[in-house]
Order: sequence, then structure tokens, then C-alpha cells
Amino acid sequence: MSGRVEKSLKNTKISAIFYGVTLLITFISRKIFLDTFGPEILGLNTTINNLLGFLNLAELGIGTAVSYMLFKPLYENDHKKINDIISIQGYLYRKIGIIIIILSLLILLLFPYIFRKAHVGFWVPYVTFIVFLANPLFSYFLSYKQILFTSDQKEFKNTQIIQTTKIVKNILQIIVIFFVSESYYYWLVIEFLSYFVMAILINREVNYSYHWLNIAKSKGKELQKNYPEIIIKTKQLLFHSIGNFVLTQTSPLIIYFYLTLTIVNIYSNYQIIILGLLAVMNIIFNSMIGAIGNLIAENNKEKIYRVFWEIFSIRYFVSSVLCFGLYSLVNQFVAIWLGNKYIIDDISLIIMVANVFILLTRTTVDHYIVAYGLYHDVFAPIVEIVLNLSLSFVLGYYFGLPGILGGVFVSLFIVIGVWKPYLLFRYGLKEKVLVYYFNNIKLFLIFLFSGLFTLFYIGDIKHYFSNKYLNFVCVAATKLTIFIPIIFILYYIFDRGTRCYTKRFYKKFFKS
Repeated sequence: MSGRVEKSLKNTKISAIFYGVTLLITFISRKIFLDTFGPEILGLNTTINNLLGFLNLAELGIGTAVSYMLFKPLYENDHKKINDIISIQGYLYRKIGIIIIILSLLILLLFPYIFRKAHVGFWVPYVTFIVFLANPLFSYFLSYKQILFTSDQKEFKNTQIIQTTKIVKNILQIIVIFFVSESYYYWLVIEFLSYFVMAILINREVNYSYHWLNIAKSKGKELQKNYPEIIIKTKQLLFHSIGNFVLTQTSPLIIYFYLTLTIVNIYSNYQIIILGLLAVMNIIFNSMIGAIGNLIAENNKEKIYRVFWEIFSIRYFVSSVLCFGLYSLVNQFVAIWLGNKYIIDDISLIIMVANVFILLTRTTVDHYIVAYGLYHDVFAPIVEIVLNLSLSFVLGYYFGLPGILGGVFVSLFIVIGVWKPYLLFRYGLKEKVLVYYFNNIKLFLIFLFSGLFTLFYIGDIKHYFSNKYLNFVCVAATKLTIFIPIIFILYYIFDRGTRCYTKRFYKKFFKS
């Protein structure tokens, strides 16, 4: 267990350092991009990324299935089986890459219709799409082997390469914007080159770290027969991939359908912040995916169940802090960052924060589902898709942005909040799911009480200093300084998982 903890902490530490720098530069570069090119171009980029998300459905969830299949051979140090599985992945990804190229050509034919309302140059959507398409294609043809780092608790190696490349890319793009005319096309050139360099560096690092790796894509079709579970899991994951696409990629498209690229841009600004929060959570906890898979491969039922509640509790605590900060500070931050005209309405903000809270707290269950390989509930993403799309379109027609976000919330609550925990507890942990529901409700009520008490106690703090940046930092510090001790103490009193992980960290850092 100590080895798993050490690896998880190393991944977390390195990821936190790199991502902190990347996030700061991202906010700066987005502000410069918006001021230089305007909200239409920024909204265009968001829409194109969502279209590419649709194309990535062709991946079918193969990466997740491969990750699941790698846990046991990595635990047993079975090099032959690892080589076979990665060879199958390489063979399948090559086919997927070709399919995506063909589908991309078909989508390009529809661009005059898709972007008929966009006030940008005729060739801008085409060039932007082709450049952004390079990222998934390079991953399918070159850097797919990086999945070994994730499954083997070496995610920090991916992080070092990816985040360093992003930092350099953003700095170069900022320089280009300031000093080069027609800078958007040069901005795209740097974007393309960063994808290529990233893929090459990841591929080299995998080959160096696993010198015994011997990939034979040409034998992938033949090897598939020896590992039928990959195809079985992939077929199941197809539905989950579609459900995830609808959840994460369709909202901007529906917003564009009803509204404008400018509204898409306003929404995407908040999404940048939300994705930042999700990334912070992933930095802390995604390093545990390999550890959970390793733990389940060890097959100690009592330890598996105990660790679940520890991870769940600490994740719930961090999620509560992040969502309280998001709700109470995000509008002030956006006003400072981009201006008051980019602030979202209050109802949309509340629904958005509710959606984020579900997304942040869900992944303890998700990671265990991945480790157990529980993908047979193919009806669940179908229900999620129907609810998400139907409600988003209907409510969006009547209520605009709040209605679209409300449709997302209903699908998240039913499928992610209710069904997925039942699936895990029924078929994986094999424990009573009512314990999970009760604990979830208890912790949520504590979170709600702590947040309302803090906001009521401090009132509407807006000004400390005339400097808006220093003022924001002081307001944020005041709110979080009051909120965090309150909610932690209440969690510690009423939640056993919180007490367990607190004692574990105390022993780790103060008695070692």
C-alpha cells in the first residue's frame, strides 16, 4: 500500500506544479487572444473542438478497455501480454485514425452550412479544423502507447511532456500575437507543431521507459483472437463513449444552434475555469487510477472497500471547497479577467455549479468501475443521451442557456448520481448501495450548510483595496479561510472516511 501511495503522491506533486504554471499562462493567453481576434474566433475554436469530440467517438472506448486489460499484467510484470495488448491497441488505433480522416473530409463539406452565421473569413474554419484535427490523429498514430504510464502509475511522465509543451506553445503564441501581422495563421502553425512535438516526445519516453516493449501492429488482428475481452469491453464502452460525448460536447453546439458564437464564447470562458477545476481534481486523484487497479488485482476485499471510502471522502471535501469557490468568486474573476459583459446570469451559474459538483464527486465511483471493468450497463448512456438532448433542446427553446444547462443536470443526476453508484456497489464492491446514498446526502447537506453559513456570516464582501487583482485575492482568501475550517471540522465529526484519511496523512507527514 505504501508503494501505491508514494507513486500517487509523486504523480500529484509533479502534475500540480506543471498545471499551476500552465493554467496561469492559459488565462493570460486567452485574454490576449480574445482582445486580439475577438469573441467570434474564440467561439469558432470552441465549436470546432466540439465537432472533433464527435469524431473521436470513433475511438469507441478502446483506450479505456486497454487500460483495464493492462492492470493485471503490469501487476504481474508479464511483458509478453503487455506487448500483445499494446500491439492490438496500435492496430485498432491505426484503423480509427483512417476512419476519422474520412469523416473529417465529409464534415468539411458541411462547413458552409455549419458556419453560415459566423462572421469570420471563409477559409478560417477550414484551416482551424485541419490544425485541431492533428491532435487526435497524432495520438492515434504516434503517442497511443502513453496509456502505459497511466496504467502503471507513471502519469507524471505524460504530465511533464504535455504540460511543458503547452507552456512553450502558449508563450510562443503570445509572442506571435504581439509581433506578427496576420498572426492567427501563425498562431495555428505553432498549435500544429506543438501537437507533433508532443506526440514524438511521448513516444520516445515510452520506448525509453519500457525498453522491452516490442509493438507489432501487423499482428494486431491475429492477436485479437487471444484477447476477446478487449473487443467485448470496447463494444460496451461504445455506448458510454457516446454518452460522454453528449454530456461534454453538445452543450456548446446547442447554444450555437439557439443563440450565437458570442454566447458560445461566454459559456466557453466559464468552461475554461470549470475545466481548470476538473484538472485540479484530476491532478490530485487521477494518479490513483493505476493504484486502484493494482489494489483490485491484489483482491483484498476489506482493503478495497476501506480505501474506497477514504478516497470518496477526501474527494468530496476537495470538491466542496472548489465548488464553493466557483460559486462565490467566479463572476468577480471573469469581470476582472475579461470584463463585465462576459458575466453569466445567476440562474445559469447555479445550475453550472451543480453540474460541476456532480462531475467532481463522481470519479471515485468511476475509477472503481474502470478498475472492475463494469461496462455492461449499455442502457445507462442511452438514457443519459435521451434525457440530455431532449431536455436541453426543449428547455433551451423556452429558457435559453439556463434550460440547456438544466437538461444536462437532470441527466447527470439520474445516471451519474443514482445509477452508477448502484452499478458499482451491486456488481463490484458487492455491498449495500444505500450506505453510499446516505453518506452522499449527509456530506452534501454539510456542504450546503457550510457554504450558506459562510456567505451569510461574511455578507457581500467586494472591496478591500483599490487594486482589483489584490482585492480579488483578499476576498477569495477571506471566504475560503472561513469556509474550509467549518466544513472540514463537520466532515471530520460526521464522516468516518474523513477521519481515516486525516489519520493516514498525519502519520505519513508528521510521524514518518
